[in-house]
Amino acid sequence: MHRFVLALTLVLSAAVALPAGAAKPVKWKMLGPMAAEVGGEALADDDLKAMKAADRCANADKTWMRAMEPEQLTGIDELHEMLAAPVTCWSQAAKKAGKASESLAPVAAYAGAQMAYSKTLREYMFALQAKAIGDRLNACKRFKIAIAEAAKATEAVEGVVDGFTTVEAKTIAAEQAQNIKGVVDTVADEFSTQKCN
Repeated sequence: MHRFVLALTLVLSAAVALPAGAAKPVKWKMLGPMAAEVGGEALADDDLKAMKAADRCANADKTWMRAMEPEQLTGIDELHEMLAAPVTCWSQAAKKAGKASESLAPVAAYAGAQMAYSKTLREYMFALQAKAIGDRLNACKRFKIAIAEAAKATEAVEGVVDGFTTVEAKTIAAEQAQNIKGVVDTVADEFSTQKCN
């Protein structure tokens, strides 16, 4: 009897704490500062879904980022395969944010730049696969594709930081810009050492 009363009390207190039909608070994993800036939980339904999609992609990125750490000893082939998921995820997130209200424009720009970053990395890994087996012809072809993707990433990240106003959101965007610059420089350096025609 005592357990039943305790269980009933917990159920009733939960019902009082969270009114019927009230949504549970969103627990942002990575992009909380950006979400807060564009309206957070007060966002319209489609905008909230788009923001959540971008946050899921950012959280999922931790997997391939961890795999790229030198101590993980992840092979180039495996990294190339792993990078397919973020390209797709960020592409979809960018589309959702792009279709949302104007308030999500900075998030759409961030998602688009992150997709371009992931794609550049993936093409770079693809080029390294050919280089690793001594296939110079395909390595050159693939490095040219990686260079083209790097140019798109550079263009995509322009103005992303300025699209946000809070220090926290700008910090996330600035980290993205730094990552993109790093991969663009790496691809350019690697391409120049290949001496491709």
